Amino acid sequence: MVTGRESNESGSDEPNWDKIAEFQAARNNVHFFLAAREKFRDTDDALFHAMDVIHSGLQANADAILQVVIDFYNKYEEYSVALEHDIQYLLMTNCQRREALQERVEESAKQAQGLFADLLSRLGQRRG
Repeated sequence: MVTGRESNESGSDEPNWDKIAEFQAARNNVHFFLAAREKFRDTDDALFHAMDVIHSGLQANADAILQVVIDFYNKYEEYSVALEHDIQYLLMTNCQRREALQERVEESAKQAQGLFADLLSRLGQRRG
């Protein structure tokens, strides 16, 4: 009895299709099966290759989009840090100016009080 499981030239576990085709009643179908199986394997390989190409393209697009986002974020962060430093500088200078103006207002108030007191003393001397 021929089972077709005898080792073939390649030494694989695959049946020896040539022997099966020689001795079995469905010998014509074996060649169709082998051709269809080969076509299926080729199509399967082509599908996986296409999926790899699509995956690579999607990965490249995702990387490009991510790079745009990173670049935008970095520019925005740099701009925000620069604005923050500018705002801090303006706040510090405004605070210093406010303190200087407060001192000048206090000095002016003292001078005005002194002038007013002097005016009152002069008026008091003229009346009395």
